[in-house]
Amino acid sequence: MKNTFKLSLAAILVSSAMTLTLASLSLTMKKATSLSAVTSSLTSTIKIVR
Repeated sequence: MKNTFKLSLAAILVSSAMTLTLASLSLTMKKATSLSAVTSSLTSTIKIVR
């Protein structure tokens, strides 16, 4: 049960992170700095999930 809960929680976190990433990407498509910031925040989110 705990593993299933952790997996679903991780899936929710990843999907929300992807949604945020896509939203911020569409908002700041021309800025390379914000792109790298989004990438680093997404990487840190994945590390937290693991």
